[in-house]
Amino acid sequence: MPKRPQLEQPAKNRRRLGGGLAQNVGGIPWPFMQWGARQRYHVENFRAALDEPGEWFLDRDGTLLYKPLPGEDPAKAEVIAPRVESFVQIAGDPAGGKLVEHVTLRGLAFRHSAYVLPPQGHGDSQAAVSVPAAVTIDGARNVTIEDCEVGHVGGTGVWFRRGCRECRIARSYVHDLGACGVRIGQGWENPHPKPEDQTAGVTVDNNIILYWKEGGGPVTFEGMTLDKWQASGKDAGSLVADPRFIDPAKGDFRLGPDSPAAKVGFVPFDYSKAGVYGDPEWVGQAGAVEYPAVEFAPDPPPLPPLAVDDSFETPRTVVLPDARVSVEGRGDALAVTEETAASGKRSLKAVDAPGLQHGFNPHFFYVPRHREGVTRCAFDLRLEPGAVVFHEWRDDAHPQ
Repeated sequence: MPKRPQLEQPAKNRRRLGGGLAQNVGGIPWPFMQWGARQRYHVENFRAALDEPGEWFLDRDGTLLYKPLPGEDPAKAEVIAPRVESFVQIAGDPAGGKLVEHVTLRGLAFRHSAYVLPPQGHGDSQAAVSVPAAVTIDGARNVTIEDCEVGHVGGTGVWFRRGCRECRIARSYVHDLGACGVRIGQGWENPHPKPEDQTAGVTVDNNIILYWKEGGGPVTFEGMTLDKWQASGKDAGSLVADPRFIDPAKGDFRLGPDSPAAKVGFVPFDYSKAGVYGDPEWVGQAGAVEYPAVEFAPDPPPLPPLAVDDSFETPRTVVLPDARVSVEGRGDALAVTEETAASGKRSLKAVDAPGLQHGFNPHFFYVPRHREGVTRCAFDLRLEPGAVVFHEWRDDAHPQ
């Protein structure tokens, strides 16, 4: 399968914290440490931040520092250090026809697994899709997880990964997770699996999506109206309209008699009865969960407009320090070369390759943050026979 593009990040992805240097390692799928509108992150295991009761810091030499809670005696405290990343691996071989069938895990507790950051670092573009699970299932039929607990784990809870059919997890308490709760299938790790590797039997059926923007105003889908979005083959049967909740400000999300939801076939149900069901103790456990108040980071200060004046003559650890760079690592490349130059000794060389997953690779782009005034762009370009170059001024979704 073609590889996903590798995104090179600028050298400025380093920050000094408490006298030390924090630096990204490996590739990450988005710009980092730029304090933009979408830049939100937190730092863990940072000694200078050890200032509140209940916090701890584990040094690389194995020394554990801990600030006790009020009234807590550290000599009597229970301390649990995870040793393994995975507790259960059901490893059938769907390609070889060797399946694990009719297995039930019932009444078991899987607690305190680790997730150790690999040397190259870790970064997923969403949903922590590459993080391992405490319970992983491959090549299975009719495997059931019932009345179990999966908690305090460093990664995903349960993953029905490859070639699983007619499996289920029921009445299980999955909590305090480092990644996903229950994951089904392989996603973009294997977007076109062979039939024997497909995971199926978990069905979400008969859904109608009603889009609405609080306060009114147009609703767009990657810059398109709903009509154009539906013409592209997405969200057939959906509708943009105020759903006419009775009193959402007071938590009453029942639909009024004039709700347009009925036009697309939605049948109201008593949402107060949604959720876990069964004996009172089990239902009460779900209702007893208390979540701490969410503390949002303050709005960042606006970044100044970006000005780029690059002759490629200065030494560098990355090709384009202020740009996002995408190459697939299959013979394509963006590199500074001394082969030729319009002036000076160096220039930027783009190398195409056959069989790339995306025809627009290799490519790079800048986010100039120019909102007013006049923006000027100029560059020298040398094209070899047959070369095709696109130069666009656009937003994140559509050319302007």
